[in-house]
Amino acid sequence: MEQLIQKIQELRSKGYLWNEISEQLINEGTESDVAEQTVNQVRLAIRKRNTNRGMTLLFIGAFICLAAMMYTFLVGHNVPVLYGGTLVGISIAFAGLVYIMG
Repeated sequence: MEQLIQKIQELRSKGYLWNEISEQLINEGTESDVAEQTVNQVRLAIRKRNTNRGMTLLFIGAFICLAAMMYTFLVGHNVPVLYGGTLVGISIAFAGLVYIMG
């Protein structure tokens, strides 16, 4: 099973699509049920990893935006901190959304 997962990851890193990977595994002698199940398992693991990474980035970006707003509110009107912090926070949050959306 580990060899099959490594083979799937290797083919994916070469740019193969998921259905092409399934077809190639079946052509190499893997049973179709096992090939489809393993490919789906790898797809779900990758999706879960990307969702976790995206949520982390989203929360970091939101925190930076909140920190910039609170700093400006509590310390005084400081345009570079407000706009710069918001720009950085929104950029990081957007990157997180890209990971979540896939």
